[in-house]
Amino acid sequence: MKNIVYIMITALFFTASCSKKEKKYIPFSSNNSASAPVQAGTASTNVTGATLSQIQVSPADQSIAKNTHATYTATGIYSDGTIKDISTECTWSVKSETDKASTVESKKGRFLGTVVTTAGTPVKVNAAFGELSGNANLNITNATLSSIQISSVPSLIPGGTAQYVATGIFSDGTTQDISSLVNWSTSNVNNVAIDATTGIGTGGSTAGTATITATLVSPSTFPTAANGGVATTTTQLKNVTIVSITVTGVANVGSGSTTSYLASAIYSDGTSSDITTQATWSLSSNANAVINDSTGSKGILTAISAGSLNVQASYVGVTGTKAITISALTVSAVSVSPSTKSIAYGTTTQFTATATYSDGTTGDVTNSAVWSSSNTSVAGVNTSTSAGGLSQGITAGSSTITATTGGKSGSAALTVTGATLVSIAIGGNASIAKGTTKQYTATGTYSDASTQDITSLVSWSSSSSSLVNISNTSGTKGLATGTAQGSSTIQARANAFKLL
Repeated sequence: MKNIVYIMITALFFTASCSKKEKKYIPFSSNNSASAPVQAGTASTNVTGATLSQIQVSPADQSIAKNTHATYTATGIYSDGTIKDISTECTWSVKSETDKASTVESKKGRFLGTVVTTAGTPVKVNAAFGELSGNANLNITNATLSSIQISSVPSLIPGGTAQYVATGIFSDGTTQDISSLVNWSTSNVNNVAIDATTGIGTGGSTAGTATITATLVSPSTFPTAANGGVATTTTQLKNVTIVSITVTGVANVGSGSTTSYLASAIYSDGTSSDITTQATWSLSSNANAVINDSTGSKGILTAISAGSLNVQASYVGVTGTKAITISALTVSAVSVSPSTKSIAYGTTTQFTATATYSDGTTGDVTNSAVWSSSNTSVAGVNTSTSAGGLSQGITAGSSTITATTGGKSGSAALTVTGATLVSIAIGGNASIAKGTTKQYTATGTYSDASTQDITSLVSWSSSSSSLVNISNTSGTKGLATGTAQGSSTIQARANAFKLL
């Protein structure tokens, strides 16, 4: 008989005592690690020998609480129209408000917010290589930490690894990755061992369940959370082995395009699971393509030139492969969708770019195109190998969002409104089976009667996390896991001033 977890759903909407003229911000999703370059070569040139012509820093506008960290990515745009993550090769600095933020020398692209910034006067962070540089905004708020939540890792196998993430839920309804501010520990290293600093867990040798704990330890000036600055989750070590790994994705790729591959493990007990984020990705040859093995963008392949090769995913000593062919095609047109979009300022929207090739085929080039905004004071847009086309409304107005690849461009019209959030509705089933997951969504209704998906912009909580765990981790926000039979209330929270 299947155990059922019953769920009550509520949406919380809080107003804040601030002037309507104040300009406030919400966190803008970004990679939480400054990953290594996707292509070979140095920052000054890419794998084809093209020279660096521009640096774009993303996200364009970000908000964090005082005494927490923000991470940015520097993307190099080259003379042949290709892109490469050059975060680790740039020199990072603060160009203004230097007394309010500082660089973290141990991790390039990371900044510590030390003093609250005034509305409309963000810190300018800068990434430079040679004579070229790019800037982005950093806003620092006085929000305090309310609680800590750990990403759910239901199970591991012996020798298997998983990255645990600590998410801070703040007094203004925002969430942030605060993994760098906690110390990690385990109740039983024979079940699951964990690195105290990095939060990487490794399956042990004895089947059983371990409790993983994140304890706030730094900085000492950080406010104490309501739960004492401690959060826990459980992970079961399953006594199974991997029989095989299956790599899925397209078999034919156009030169210059980007595509994603997935990896699934088949276990000795007949079960399977997605191991895309846990596997190590590689290619049988790097002569025609490169594949990303960095956290947040694993399995993303960029095709460079015509040829045949294998995509490889390895985990716990087992490797799966997929044969692919790269065709030497030219881009004849680029289209951007949606062609028109309207969003409230402080929110985000995803654009996608599709290339039409000389043989009439099409391919998704969202993560390989160079993106630009005609009015960067109104909206920013990411050029990135993992989050390309993600645009953020900064202030009311209009902007043209353009994607360029292979010498061709396509555009979309973006309108950013001054509409305010009126209510939130949560979508999703009212019950889930124990051990399964369900995705919940949050839809915001605004003062101009428009609606937007704000799933990634709200903070999620469960009234009983021992029964239902719901994620606040970037990329999986609103994903609920039923852990025990019973009832729990799922809440989505947003402060009015954070979504103005």
